[in-house]
Amino acid sequence: WRKQRAFSDANVLVWFEAALDGASDRIARKARDDAGELLARWADLEIKNAPGGGDASKLAALALLAAPRSATALLASGSVCEAKGEFREAAEFFAEAVDVRPDQGTAYSALARAQKATGDLGGARATLAQGIEHAPTFAPLWHEASELA
Repeated sequence: WRKQRAFSDANVLVWFEAALDGASDRIARKARDDAGELLARWADLEIKNAPGGGDASKLAALALLAAPRSATALLASGSVCEAKGEFREAAEFFAEAVDVRPDQGTAYSALARAQKATGDLGGARATLAQGIEHAPTFAPLWHEASELA
């Protein structure tokens, strides 16, 4: 599913900055946001498909570098931590994603999952309740809340 060429964060950054050379601020900002989204989604694919998570850590870090206030990039970084069993660190990324996009149910779900993994069931319940309030159409929140009831 991916090319057999070794990943190099230096190559990605050089190409990215060269592509933005001379671009207007608005275009550069949009390109960075889009690159952050793409890198974050690539990191998720690495976590799910590559042995040992592949280059997910590098990709998530690049996503945050490109788009530090992207909920998708924050979720990818949290997922990397979660995959390593670093649930407190994951919760920090997920909480920031909730702050950036309070309408994104995935962020509440991820934060509640990390809170549950650290034994903070009350926090997980509160997060799910808040998620249901802000993202009522994200069905997994309702299911997860009923499991913690």
